[in-house]
Amino acid sequence: MINGCGTIIYGKTLYFVLFGIPILPIARYSYDKTYTGQYKFYGKLQLYTLQKIWKYSVILLLCIWLITVILNSNNSSSSNYSYNESGNNYKSSSYSQNESDNNNSTNENRYILDETGTFSKYKGNFLKNGTSPYDSYFGKGIYNKSHQNWIQIETDKNYDAVVCLVNYYSGKTIRNEYIRAGSSFQMTNVPNGTYYIKEFFGKDWNPNKKFKNGSIKGGFETDFHFSESSSSNDVFKLQDNGYQYSTIHIKLSVIGGNMKQSTINEYDFFK
Repeated sequence: MINGCGTIIYGKTLYFVLFGIPILPIARYSYDKTYTGQYKFYGKLQLYTLQKIWKYSVILLLCIWLITVILNSNNSSSSNYSYNESGNNYKSSSYSQNESDNNNSTNENRYILDETGTFSKYKGNFLKNGTSPYDSYFGKGIYNKSHQNWIQIETDKNYDAVVCLVNYYSGKTIRNEYIRAGSSFQMTNVPNGTYYIKEFFGKDWNPNKKFKNGSIKGGFETDFHFSESSSSNDVFKLQDNGYQYSTIHIKLSVIGGNMKQSTINEYDFFK
């Protein structure tokens, strides 16, 4: 027996002892105690009825206690898990809040200052390819269904553009087409004639942006500039004689491209 715990014989019964107190009768033996203090066993005896009742009652109580401990442990684990899960939800909520903050920040970033110094809501706004935003100023696009001439225009990858097709001799703009950054658009059924193009590059289309002393409504808000490709090398002639027709491929780029671009101002563009 160690520190009052172990087994000991009381009378003819072997008990499990806890803190010196007999708790559980294990078995009964027939024995004699020798003069040296040792035990001489002759055989095993039946426990008394009360001892059996006590023994199985203790075992039952121990089993109930053990099951209770296990269940409480599982509940505690579940509770801890739920707490952690709740904590994760809290983190998730925090993340959502951060994400919301980021979105708010993004939303704030998507507002840019216009010329009045106030925030504009048109950051990232654009028109569809082929939209003609300046028909009200230049007039509706001029087509000739009997002419198959076409012009394929590819834009700079970083800037949207409004491309104007201008009659070289009359100076009249017969088409104005919106083309998204990095995309291409084909002007079809272009009438026979000699032409050059003007470009309005930029980002963030604002339908209320005003140019040319307020006579033009709609345009890019940021990183915009005007140019034209009207040198002798960039002027081109389209001709459909009923047997053959002309096709032109133009690659526009702020840097590079297959046409020389000369900077102009808004008044030259909208003339």
